[in-house]
Amino acid sequence: MQVQSVLEPELLVVSEAYTPNAIGGAAPSLHIVLQRLAQRMRLVVLSFHDSCLPGVQSVDGVNVIFMPKRVISADALADSFMVAIRHLHLLLGFDIPHNVPNAEPVDVVRVRSARHITDLQMDVNRDYESVAHSYALACVHEVIRLLNPYRIHADNYRAAVLCGQVRPFFKGFLSVMIRDNRFACVRSNNSLMVRQRTCTACDFSCASEQCPSDPAGQKMVFERIQQYRISTLRSFDTVMVTGPHLQQVMSVFTGIQTTIVSNPAGDVAAVNRIIQPVAQSSDLSVLVIGMLNENKGQHSFIKQYLAELKVRSHPFGTLHFAGRGERIRKQIETLLTNETRFRVVFHDFLGREDLFRLIRASHVVACPTVWPEPFGRVPLEAGLCGRPVVAFGVGGLVSSIRHGKTGYLVKPGDYTKFFTLQRELLLHPERAIAMGTAARSFITESYSVELACDAFERALQSAHSSKENRCLA
Repeated sequence: MQVQSVLEPELLVVSEAYTPNAIGGAAPSLHIVLQRLAQRMRLVVLSFHDSCLPGVQSVDGVNVIFMPKRVISADALADSFMVAIRHLHLLLGFDIPHNVPNAEPVDVVRVRSARHITDLQMDVNRDYESVAHSYALACVHEVIRLLNPYRIHADNYRAAVLCGQVRPFFKGFLSVMIRDNRFACVRSNNSLMVRQRTCTACDFSCASEQCPSDPAGQKMVFERIQQYRISTLRSFDTVMVTGPHLQQVMSVFTGIQTTIVSNPAGDVAAVNRIIQPVAQSSDLSVLVIGMLNENKGQHSFIKQYLAELKVRSHPFGTLHFAGRGERIRKQIETLLTNETRFRVVFHDFLGREDLFRLIRASHVVACPTVWPEPFGRVPLEAGLCGRPVVAFGVGGLVSSIRHGKTGYLVKPGDYTKFFTLQRELLLHPERAIAMGTAARSFITESYSVELACDAFERALQSAHSSKENRCLA
């Protein structure tokens, strides 16, 4: 890759993590779109990873600047930044600067006076209050100065918080993609739930659950964090979200208008090449995909599954879990007996190709999600592989599953119905195959790369027009 190709881009995309140094669905969704857009415009990605020095490379045709991610302490902040920036200058062909801009600790919300209350949940705002944020912000400032981009796009929460602070000196167009609940829910798990009930508005009643010893103090912290996050979003010309559910959430909880740019399913031809030689498992199998945590509901799912095994004679199949999460995995393993242990298989985190192969080998994909999932890539990936999904009807899953056609949507918490439908698909493979075929058609048509790229470009143009109109006014 020629270094000149990263200078003066039409679009600079800032993302906390990027392929191949990322885990989860956000990075693949972004990369799929940028691969296609890189053929239409000059764009560069700025991301962070765990190496000691910056790097510049082409990832599937997308030019990416990787900056070191970790700063050990405030004392090391200036030195770490100086080393990173000087090395970046060398990579980009600039003279090594003798005077490196300062990277001073940033404390935006200023709620540290409450730290004497040790139970208060302070970690949710550490992204923009900590030394790590100060370093990242300084890196973003310097990269913008060197590259001189026409537009800047922030992808997801941490990048949004960083780029929201460049507005005072960057006069171009700023856009942001919101992929999760963090701007709507200030709790550390971003669940939009209190006492297992989904929130329909925010009254900070979660403060008493989060910090029973001082709910008033916790509420104060939450209020300030929420104010900061909403004010950050207002610095952008266009705010994008991944689907109707998240658009509704943002409207209710922040009052901010958003534009839908749906996640793309992926490269259909590439997925076909991966799954074509894969045969379906001879053993009836159900696959649960996602990080093992309370929001995803795997622990509750397995408890109910084991209870059903005691009273049902019909086959339930072998449960396969693909996703990391050692704490929940250990909790699940304590529930298993010698008679049931063979029915549960843990695969830990899988790369995209291995995950597609496992989906294809499975009979049914299950989403026992408890929280209102902001989007959820699982139905998209299952559809690409021609497999039906059984899921609780929560959040963004309602949009990506057609009940009775591409899978089943079950009333949240109704495990009996969930397992009944799951079992029917295992017992009637012709029905599962028909649903999987329908899912493939629906997903490839509704979540194509072309649709996502076109929507993204329209949103960028909307940001351009919006800013021009404000300037004229």
